[in-house]
Amino acid sequence: MIRKHLSLLKEHPQGLWWLTLTEFWDRFSFYGIQALLVLYLTKRLGLGDGQAYIIYGGFTALTFAGTIFGGVVADKFIGFYKALVTGIVLMVLGNLFLLTLSAHTLYLGLAFITAGISLFKPNNASLIGALYHDNDARRDSGFSLFYMGMNAGAILGPLSYGFLSLHLGWSAGFTLTTIGMSGALICVLLKRRHLKELHTNHKVSLHKRAWFGIQLEIYLLLALAGIVAVCVLLLQNGKVFSNILDMVGITTLFVLAWIAWKSNEIDRKHIIGLVALSLLAITFFACSLQTATTLMLFIDRDIDRQVFGVTIPTMAFLSLEPFFIILLAPIVAKIWDFLKQKRHDISPPRKMSYGIFFAAISFVFFAIASLCHQAQDCRALVWVVIGNIPLGLGELLIFPVALSAIANFAPLRLRGTMMGVFFLALAFGGFFAGIIANLISSENHIAIAHSYTIDYTHAFLNIAMVTAGIGVFVWGLSFWLKRFLTDA
Repeated sequence: MIRKHLSLLKEHPQGLWWLTLTEFWDRFSFYGIQALLVLYLTKRLGLGDGQAYIIYGGFTALTFAGTIFGGVVADKFIGFYKALVTGIVLMVLGNLFLLTLSAHTLYLGLAFITAGISLFKPNNASLIGALYHDNDARRDSGFSLFYMGMNAGAILGPLSYGFLSLHLGWSAGFTLTTIGMSGALICVLLKRRHLKELHTNHKVSLHKRAWFGIQLEIYLLLALAGIVAVCVLLLQNGKVFSNILDMVGITTLFVLAWIAWKSNEIDRKHIIGLVALSLLAITFFACSLQTATTLMLFIDRDIDRQVFGVTIPTMAFLSLEPFFIILLAPIVAKIWDFLKQKRHDISPPRKMSYGIFFAAISFVFFAIASLCHQAQDCRALVWVVIGNIPLGLGELLIFPVALSAIANFAPLRLRGTMMGVFFLALAFGGFFAGIIANLISSENHIAIAHSYTIDYTHAFLNIAMVTAGIGVFVWGLSFWLKRFLTDA
């Protein structure tokens, strides 16, 4: 299978390999930290479940929310390539701060990583889209290969962090990530000439643009320093961040409405359709990110993780969803190609409704795992694994579908911005994931000798029912939304 995927890469532009490699290390770092964060906060720093969930939700939301800033900066000022390089440098610095394992440097490290991903995430995906000409038949399969590389990092990150922290301590994963991200930076710098040519819509010479005699790069560096400081404060105050996130979301919708109104008819239609797709993704990611919060502590506290005498680290279970994504991605890609050949292509909104349904199914399996635990049935671990299969399939119907739609339909002048809008929607998904986990922790526990017994069965079934209801609504809405995402 690996040889087959490598042969497929040869059919695509050379830049796909290098950009996929950088995405691999970004996801390695991000998913490794996601897997570690809640356990680190509760076990090492002694925080309560609710407080740990809020910090996790804030970090995840900030990471995605900042991408709207990164998309606009790339579109209007520095281009995709410079944003990509700056983001990688900030992520390397963030991991270096996390190596100290101090509560204060923890927030600073998370803030640097947040700022780095904000610049990196939307523009790496935008560069992938820029590798292909308009209506290039290879675009969808290119994004599928890119997404597989992304999920390879998502698999190895939690696995590495889990086993390294178990045997070498909490900081070992951060050391490996720092080395990997530095290697990715070197690769991107070596391909500087080729990658810089991809973003040709705006040829802004920062050396020729200056305010009061100061080059614009200086202003951007000062802005980044301010963003890092703000991120540190927001990570420590979830309520303030909630209010700011609401304001950012509302402001973004108003700005996009104004841009759509000023655009021509086709661009206006595409902007409305892509914003709708972004909003639909919120429900799925509010569910799927429970794997790093509620499900993570459920596995750590209630599931017997002994397999053939070996204890599986709790963090390693966060690798299950991306593992099934990689396993299922070629099958899903073949299904899309087959449907296109038969002229039965499914619209992006319809695909996303199916993704939401699969998320609901996954939590039914997690509820069964909880029931097995209560009955002292050793098959609880098996149901946790099975539950990640529909969750991975659901993400394949959400994330790459949205990325491909943005690359295909977003006006070139707004491509980075629309990528940022999609990740801003995921920020709300991440923040809601923290809130949902906190509600489960605070409303469904019974204090017994300073420990907590949580009714996970009831919680998981509630998530499944609400998600299924939203899936029905989105399915009905998809018949109307598909008209906004056509070339005509």
